[in-house]
Amino acid sequence: MTTVITAPETIVKAVAESLTVTFDFSNILASAETIASAEEITQSNTKSATDLTLGSPSINSGEITVDGVTIAIGKAVQLLVSVGQNLIHYTLVSEVVTSAPHTRVLNTDLLVSNT
Repeated sequence: MTTVITAPETIVKAVAESLTVTFDFSNILASAETIASAEEITQSNTKSATDLTLGSPSINSGEITVDGVTIAIGKAVQLLVSVGQNLIHYTLVSEVVTSAPHTRVLNTDLLVSNT
């Protein structure tokens, strides 16, 4: 399963599920601007849970289509998310440096739930 993030929203995943999350920066980058580098995705939560597993972020090196949304080369960051604690809300934050160079940030809420 893959989820595209273009604005803050809540993603729901089960503890045992692995999920590719796509942060789509297209709407906040100028037309010729691309992502030059992606920082490690950070996560936080209100319960101090530490068992959410985040893969290494990667910038899309080719055009991708996720859930019917086509994202141009260099406009998205993807990572694999797995594990987590049941009924915990995590905030995932993706920070990138662009070709402009500007720093841009997108975040999303992730709820781990087996229900």
